[in-house]
Amino acid sequence: MRKISLFSFSILLLISTLFINNDYASAVEKDNGALKKPSNEYTLGEIQNILQSYLKSKGKNYKVDSKEFEEFANDQLLNDTDKELANRADYSLICDFLVSYLEEKQNFYFANENNQSKSSFNLNNIKDKTIGQVAKESQEEEEQVEQISQKHEEESKNKFTAMGSSYSVSKAQAYARKWYNGRNKNYANFTGSGGDCTNYVSQILYAGGKKEKQDSSAEPFVITSTTSYWYSFINRKGIGKAFRQGRAISTSWVRVSDFGAYWARTQTVKTYSNVNDVVKNAKPGDVVQFMKKGRSTYFHTMFVYGKSGGTLQLSGHSDDYLKRNIKKVQNIKRYRLIKF
Repeated sequence: MRKISLFSFSILLLISTLFINNDYASAVEKDNGALKKPSNEYTLGEIQNILQSYLKSKGKNYKVDSKEFEEFANDQLLNDTDKELANRADYSLICDFLVSYLEEKQNFYFANENNQSKSSFNLNNIKDKTIGQVAKESQEEEEQVEQISQKHEEESKNKFTAMGSSYSVSKAQAYARKWYNGRNKNYANFTGSGGDCTNYVSQILYAGGKKEKQDSSAEPFVITSTTSYWYSFINRKGIGKAFRQGRAISTSWVRVSDFGAYWARTQTVKTYSNVNDVVKNAKPGDVVQFMKKGRSTYFHTMFVYGKSGGTLQLSGHSDDYLKRNIKKVQNIKRYRLIKF
């Protein structure tokens, strides 16, 4: 009887061990983010669920409309702060989602400002979009900027360029020093609305002497989607009871992709995959945009404050810095250098 009991116990132990090992293997696979299908077939909604499940397992039950989630998104994209997350097999997909999330939050803010809506933010408009579609849109945006830049270079060869410039790097640097860890109340603040990085860099360039290209038809309190103009100014419309006065803003002033497309019309734009090439060719007063490894588009804009010690010091908002070492920004697939 005792032999049977020992035998039964051994069998039960073996079976239990097999189940435990199988559960452990499944957990490891899940935690490692192993892909279950081709990456291009994943939807942003599916990746959102994967990411939020991971965060919940770490005690971070963030909702997409929360300040905490936006701060997490910016921090992770710029710093890879959560190293366990950064080492997952599906990390590039998660980065694609985070970039798309920030873009959509900014788009939502623009639409709500224009319509004076009080609706809550969600990702319903993009949850069914696949990574393949995200990649296609990213490629089209890159090609658009490259075409505009090439046209500018060709036209520049046939034009006489006057010596001197109204752009003062020292004035731009002074503005960067004053406002890198603050927000100028004379401008709109997009912190909490997808990110303030491009808005801050536009302010720096304007302070340095770059002239706005205003649209006289721009409506007060409206953010207009355009890459043909660049402005953030107080405009007045109407008379009598219909009179209204407020800030008119172009998306080229505040949106990463539109900023790049606008300045490609008048400035030299170069792209690099190696950070050392950016350091070699950039100078103080220039602007750098970043594309995370994955399939998404450029997501961040920073001002080149200084250059020394074999690197660049960058000023920026969203993750506030005056002198951020460009080499500390990790997992970047491509850099866009806009020369000023």
